Amino acid sequence: MSTLSEDCKNTLYRLRIKTRVEQFVFVMAEDREHAARRVRAALSILHEIPLHEARVHDLDSYSELICFGVSADRDLRIFEAESKRGKVNAWITSPLFLTSDATLLGKWAELHASLRDDVTTSATPTRASSPPSTLRAFAPYRPDVTASR
Repeated sequence: MSTLSEDCKNTLYRLRIKTRVEQFVFVMAEDREHAARRVRAALSILHEIPLHEARVHDLDSYSELICFGVSADRDLRIFEAESKRGKVNAWITSPLFLTSDATLLGKWAELHASLRDDVTTSATPTRASSPPSTLRAFAPYRPDVTASR
């Protein structure tokens, strides 16, 4: 079982965004405001929307997510989407990582390897245990053809 780095634990924030779909974003930042600014800027660029229209919701720090979560592995609590009666009912699917922290990405991979194992050993997989796709597809770059004329 891997552990998140101290840097990750001290600077990690999770935010919820809603554009065409609802999605969670993980970002490392100095404080809440910096995290929100960084995610809004990325949203503006990725979804080609004006910066003032980029909205973030449910901004939680690592320590807050640990307090809210229920998983035995405290570091996995950051990936919990829903829990009831001390049991995780759903995990976050297809988050956007605005960091290259190897320990965070490793923890995500560890979670999905575990979920994949649960699915292969279970006759009736549930939404909470089905492994989501972690690959994101982006539109290919298309240069502005009018600019070259």
